[in-house]
Amino acid sequence: MQLIWQALGYGVPPVYAHLPLLVNAKRQKLSKRRDDVSLDSYRRAGYLPEAMVNYLALLGWGPPDEVEIRPLHEIVTLFDLDAVKPAAAFFDPARLDHINSEYIKALTPEQFAERAEPFLTGADAPWAPERYDRDIVRSLAGEIQQRIAHLDEVAGWIDWILRPDVVFDEKAWNKAIVKGRSAAEVLEAVEARLVDDDFSSAERLEAIVMGVGDGLSESMGARVRSQPPVRVALSGTGAGLPLWEPMRLLGKDETLARIRKARSRL
Repeated sequence: MQLIWQALGYGVPPVYAHLPLLVNAKRQKLSKRRDDVSLDSYRRAGYLPEAMVNYLALLGWGPPDEVEIRPLHEIVTLFDLDAVKPAAAFFDPARLDHINSEYIKALTPEQFAERAEPFLTGADAPWAPERYDRDIVRSLAGEIQQRIAHLDEVAGWIDWILRPDVVFDEKAWNKAIVKGRSAAEVLEAVEARLVDDDFSSAERLEAIVMGVGDGLSESMGARVRSQPPVRVALSGTGAGLPLWEPMRLLGKDETLARIRKARSRL
């Protein structure tokens, strides 16, 4: 290689070195037959290229200031072959997830929506193409970015907004609505109060729903939680993003239709 470099007249040849062997959690040499070593599989899972480069640079080497997450040009400046450890380097998926999540958090809402879009508009998207709305992803970016490690997880946080029908998780339904104190009264009162709202303010939607719970708690002399039955009625699940902005984005007509559907199921 050195002779070819010199023959081509490229000047001072580069320095060549062997980097440490990469091993899995069992300290076995990474193998394409046994381990996930395909860059394409990581790309399809939603790992950002810049995060992968950052992580790979840390296998067997670390920056002198111990700041691991940094742009490539800084890594190139700081890299020193003398600091490369001879021991085998552990390819740690959890550490990669952490680094990738930090890169995702650093994206602006517009950048996040753009990077996530291929995972939300392909053949595997759990909704019809015409139901996809990039503005929804942009509006909820800050909340989603705090909760995911790679981009193929985005759909799971917003699928209930973009799907035309609610799919109820029976465990969540039983806990929040069947066993929830005064859940039927909560849904009835929330529906009545939302009819007159224009859904322009997430804060006002929160005040309406929570106000129903406060009012029922006072009249019954026992705490009535109003958010859980409303969440289940709208999303089908008992957990997710903070409810109010997604509720605003879902819109008045769809919100009322889902609450009525839940009430008819009681």
